[in-house]
Amino acid sequence: MGCSTDASDDSNRGNGSRSDGSAGNGGGGEDLDQSFGNSVGFVPPPPSMALEIAGGDCKPGHYVGQLDGMYTSPAAFGLPVTITTDRSMAPAGFFDPGAWGIPGLGPAPMAMEMPMDMLEEEAPGFEFWLEASEEVVDCEPVPGEEFTFCPDFKVEGGKARGIANNEYPFEMDLTGELDCAAGKFQGVLENGWYEVAGVIYNYTGTIEGDYDSVNSEFFNGVWTVAEDVDPNFGGTGTWYTAWVMD
Repeated sequence: MGCSTDASDDSNRGNGSRSDGSAGNGGGGEDLDQSFGNSVGFVPPPPSMALEIAGGDCKPGHYVGQLDGMYTSPAAFGLPVTITTDRSMAPAGFFDPGAWGIPGLGPAPMAMEMPMDMLEEEAPGFEFWLEASEEVVDCEPVPGEEFTFCPDFKVEGGKARGIANNEYPFEMDLTGELDCAAGKFQGVLENGWYEVAGVIYNYTGTIEGDYDSVNSEFFNGVWTVAEDVDPNFGGTGTWYTAWVMD
């Protein structure tokens, strides 16, 4: 069977909904929309953003959530430390604009529970934009494989910004693809960095998860990264996002 990104073909899109019909960590899209208001994150929407997809149940737009996990670093002698995009875990004053002294860093992370007045000034700790793919993808079943990944949506402008060990800043970019019919997401994490005592460490990795079209959210998210210099160091963890606005 084939899979297409042609928005005019209603039959080519599934609902990608969760089998149990329940809400995930991020809650329903409507609730988050009310919580985040009309704030716009640090990453602008892609110019090709499709606001209406005929026959599609996967909702394009701005998704915001949280990423957490554990990381082993040579700077910590290989001992695992916590990392999070939750702004509330940082020391007071840590996220003042420009406090990290790294050009191009942009606005600082924040947690999902940040008040409305902060949302107008700061970018989310974990965010990305979901848009319909412009290219038609013909997917043929792979012999011997139970599932054939057939992406018809893509993730652009993804950013994770946060702290490690409640002290050290980290950041990484996210791109990926979503198979709307199957409700499966696969992506990559790149341009990752963190700073300890003035030394910058870099890492890359992968990220995946499921999509619930009923609540317009990504759930069951997992990620893994390894350091560029020594892949024996790196981290893994979980993530979730929910739709907040077009």
